[in-house]
Amino acid sequence: MTLSRHTTTRITPGEYSQLIDGKDLKVIEADVIDFIVFLKENHYTSSSQKSYLNALMHFYGINDVNIRRKKISKFLSNDDSIVGINDYNKTMILAMVINHILETKSLDY
Repeated sequence: MTLSRHTTTRITPGEYSQLIDGKDLKVIEADVIDFIVFLKENHYTSSSQKSYLNALMHFYGINDVNIRRKKISKFLSNDDSIVGINDYNKTMILAMVINHILETKSLDY
């Protein structure tokens, strides 16, 4: 069982040992990296990716598996910007302000 983006099988609750049992440290790190890449490809924000990574780091740390966070963190997104959503340019903002003024017909605040 891996966390790879190619895996469609979910882990049964209580069977989380499948993430560790019989696996080499490099395989576990590769699984985590594949999962982070999966999150990026599905447009998860940087903060969501970090939250998932924190949970995985905690899980592996509790189970005495010391994976290299610095190496894995290099695969996280660099920022939370999602192009096209809530990106307003000056013209759009001006149009919104003018529409607001026309709707309220007042500049009183």
